[in-house]
Amino acid sequence: MCGRMAQFWIWAELRALLEHSPGITADLLDRLLDTAPPAPRAFNLCPGQEPMVVRASSDRLVAQPVPWGIRHRNAGSSSSRVSNARSETVDTKPMFREAFAHARCLVPASGFYEWEPLGPRDKRPWYFAPERDPLCFFAGIIAHDTAAPALAVVTADTPPSAHTKIHHRMPCVILPEHAGAWLGLSGAEPVGPRSCLRAFGSEHAFAFTAHPVSRRVNRVANDSPDLTAPAEPEPGLFG
Repeated sequence: MCGRMAQFWIWAELRALLEHSPGITADLLDRLLDTAPPAPRAFNLCPGQEPMVVRASSDRLVAQPVPWGIRHRNAGSSSSRVSNARSETVDTKPMFREAFAHARCLVPASGFYEWEPLGPRDKRPWYFAPERDPLCFFAGIIAHDTAAPALAVVTADTPPSAHTKIHHRMPCVILPEHAGAWLGLSGAEPVGPRSCLRAFGSEHAFAFTAHPVSRRVNRVANDSPDLTAPAEPEPGLFG
């Protein structure tokens, strides 16, 4: 699954990844950066908070923070938010299918956290990030719970090529060359949205790094760059 992420990239880095994507023109990127809010500096985002997303709107790209977690219909508490949508059913499940068809977005992420069970009451946090680039793009969908937009991140089974025992689900990523198609832009490659999905760690995605981090990340109120720094690893979790 994906229940905690970090966003500490800058707009120039995002532009560099997208500037050669079919359907995403220099003019679209210029207008995006002209109107974009300040780049995020968040090291411990969780459901209920507002990650920055990039979506298509008519003939332009729009960047905006969107609350993370879609509420179940007729449910009022934050604990009922659904932060992830399974790739296997995202196009058929009533809660997600309209958003998947018409309101897909990119969630630019520096990395994300997962917790590896060590015992009945003990889990250790790990930080996952792209190895070569300062960010990647999670596959997001924006639904409307009541009158407000809400975000879910699409996930898939952890691929064998990831060689990790930490969690059985991973966020789906959108490669830069598929970003225009995922957003439904004219001029993009004729690739359907399901075909754009890649599991983080897949051999069809990109190389990544992973390391254990301080348990300070367990507390949502903690939000500082050192949360992503390596801690001493436990043996046997990779390989």
